[in-house]
Amino acid sequence: MSFRSVSFYLLILFIITTLLSLFGIVSLSAMDIAAYSCLFWGISFFYSSYLKQHHVGIVIGSVFFLTGTVLFVFTQFEILNFGTVFVPSALIIIGISLLIANLLTKVNSIAVIFSFLSLFAGIWLLISRGTATVDLYFSAVKTLVKSYWIVILFLGIIIFLAAKNFKKRNDNRG
Repeated sequence: MSFRSVSFYLLILFIITTLLSLFGIVSLSAMDIAAYSCLFWGISFFYSSYLKQHHVGIVIGSVFFLTGTVLFVFTQFEILNFGTVFVPSALIIIGISLLIANLLTKVNSIAVIFSFLSLFAGIWLLISRGTATVDLYFSAVKTLVKSYWIVILFLGIIIFLAAKNFKKRNDNRG
């Protein structure tokens, strides 16, 4: 299954979910739909780019996935002061995405340094501005794991289908 076919199925799923939400059949907000869309497209784009060792695609897929994660957290926990965590979240997303891309493809030392600086700046801004505690953190992780089971299942299915198709395509070539 190619990235285009996965993207097509995700687009169909996105349209159906949006219509079901508009007609009141499913109770999802626009932020929920955007979060799940970013998560699924990010996973799909990341995986297909990883198979091709496409550095920019890995970064873009990571950014989409992590943006979906941040949106998901905002919708689930009703964070009131979005402005306080927006810049740190963006810095952390950039830092993690660049670090992942450099760990999975050839390493660019300047990008690795920039990713660590972005991560450090984002974490420092969160700590200096926030009032988070360890108990609050573990409570949030527990709630996320309970809510993410469908995402993990969907990710497993996509990886299985893509790996099966990739193996079948390589067997036909050789």
